[in-house]
Amino acid sequence: MNWPFSNWFGRERRDVATSDPYLAEYLGQQSSVNGYVDTARASGLAVAQSCISVISQNLAAMPLNVYQRAENGGRDKATTVPLFGVMHDMFNPQMTAFEGREYLIWALLTNGNAYARIEINRRGQVVALYPLNPALVAVEKLESGRLRYRVSDQKGRGSIHLQEEMLHLRYRLAPDGIMGLSPIQMARETFGLALCQQDQAAKQAQKAFRPEGGLIFPQSISGSGKEKVFPGLAKRMRWKSCGYALKVRPRPLAFWFWTVAWIGNPSRCLPRMPSFWKAAS
Repeated sequence: MNWPFSNWFGRERRDVATSDPYLAEYLGQQSSVNGYVDTARASGLAVAQSCISVISQNLAAMPLNVYQRAENGGRDKATTVPLFGVMHDMFNPQMTAFEGREYLIWALLTNGNAYARIEINRRGQVVALYPLNPALVAVEKLESGRLRYRVSDQKGRGSIHLQEEMLHLRYRLAPDGIMGLSPIQMARETFGLALCQQDQAAKQAQKAFRPEGGLIFPQSISGSGKEKVFPGLAKRMRWKSCGYALKVRPRPLAFWFWTVAWIGNPSRCLPRMPSFWKAAS
């Protein structure tokens, strides 16, 4: 995600995950369906999580070796090169090569960018890779055209790394030629619809899938009459997890379910009153 003032300061940051719809709209993560698409929530959808897991785990399980030119013109595994152990055995002392590759691929599929800090020895050989959270990395383009990476830790402290000290993988190159495009943000309309459906299903499940409705009485009821009728009925139709909406109407006593068709066009589609909700006049 490009910050609005990135051109002023030469800085660009990608995929700021947020649950604040106003901040998401300001950062350009808004969709027309759900208002905004949070990368963390979207990747938590069952189908998205399954796809991300299958792709990242299968690609991480593929052999990734370092080769060197043999005397006969062929190639041999460069087992003596430190990079071979990094890619084949251990990314760093706390992470295996499989875990490191899986994390980088996961970051690519969710944020569109994957970062890893490169550690080298005195001979200039790569001896370790430390994957970084994409949300904590800011990319700055210098006047010389080179890139500089500003990394923030969990305590807010920052460190600066040169282009040679950072492994930067991109899912698909953005028009700026610097950052990668997030697959989730590219399909934010689809993910926004899926998140909206998931939220609506959760709300209906909390109400035991019972629609809201109204009570209609045969005669007009004063305010005190409503206060006497409503608490008893509401108590019977209330659950611990949520409340059940009731309204009182001065017509023949019955319970009517509110429906989208009735609210939208009452003259053509009237709700049906279940027989077990009818009351004798």
